[in-house]
Amino acid sequence: MMSYTAAESEAEPQSSYRRGAGLLSQSRLASGIRAVVSVPYMLGCAAALLVPGMLMLPLFLFKKRGATNRSNEEGGSLSAIKTLNARAVVAQVGFGPDHLAPKLMAHLSLTGPGLLGWLYTQAYSRSLVWGFQLTRRLWVEQVMRPFLGDTIKFAEFTYLQLRTCWLDDVVTRFVRDLQGGRGQLVILGAGYDTRCMRLDLPSAIDRFEVDAAGTQAQKRAQVAKAGLHDSGVRYVTCDFATQDWLAQLTQAGFDPKVPACFVWEGVCMYLPREVVEDTLTKIRSLASGSVIGFDCMEEAWVRSPTMQKLTQRAGESWYFGLKAGTESAFVESLGLRCLDNLRRDVLLQRYMPKGLAACIDFGAFILAGV
Repeated sequence: MMSYTAAESEAEPQSSYRRGAGLLSQSRLASGIRAVVSVPYMLGCAAALLVPGMLMLPLFLFKKRGATNRSNEEGGSLSAIKTLNARAVVAQVGFGPDHLAPKLMAHLSLTGPGLLGWLYTQAYSRSLVWGFQLTRRLWVEQVMRPFLGDTIKFAEFTYLQLRTCWLDDVVTRFVRDLQGGRGQLVILGAGYDTRCMRLDLPSAIDRFEVDAAGTQAQKRAQVAKAGLHDSGVRYVTCDFATQDWLAQLTQAGFDPKVPACFVWEGVCMYLPREVVEDTLTKIRSLASGSVIGFDCMEEAWVRSPTMQKLTQRAGESWYFGLKAGTESAFVESLGLRCLDNLRRDVLLQRYMPKGLAACIDFGAFILAGV
């Protein structure tokens, strides 16, 4: 089966692979010097930032939390901020596509509200950017490479870069297929997604962002601070675990009879299986040509005691994953077509040169269509 997004990944100037490869292009001597310099830089950053970071964990990770999801609380999701920070870093070093991420990240902290957390976030992010400019390596990925195993399934910058690029291609292909006709772009669980503002979308595309109240309020505040233009975006508040997101969306002006592209990025692992199935079943009821793109983790990893403990303490528990090889059957069992079912190796060939990537098989990126 031909991948839905194959042609888009080859296009210019969208090709992050080519941008990354260009940054790595250098003589053997320069490459050798950078490799030597990268070791003390990595060790210095690890000592100066990772150790203090671990000491700060009790401030936000191990404190007792209520039963509610952090996304619904004031300040919103820290996982969404972590994702934004990764996109901001790879954009600043030259190969990431999200040029608006650094502006949104400017006033945010990886550890939640507070000056200490913000200062730490600034130091951490700048160390990554400066380090890449000096060594052509992200020092955190260097630290993680030897430990990529059963507990740590991927290094975050590689994984998030792959996911951002692929979902950009999903939206681009969807818009191209409309050939100027009317369509809708819906970001489900939007977090700090910038596609409604960043991508070159025609006026015939209506734009919606759906998310929990806490995260959405924080995102809108940061958009205003950054001076970004979001006048064409319709914001819809929804708790995915307890509310009918399609009903909320329809009330905001969504038309079920018009083809829609749904971006469901980094969300389904936080939802019970029945909610994931219900979401995909709702997509099946929409106009022909509608699609939904989402990432899905390996079930065994999601259910491992280590990840269960970590995500519960962070206030953003993981619930859903699929066994490798069952993704297409799962989608088809819900009455949808599986248009993309992409794993690590294909994604790396498209979006990340070998010298930049640190990633093992994490699960799959899945595109389902009506």
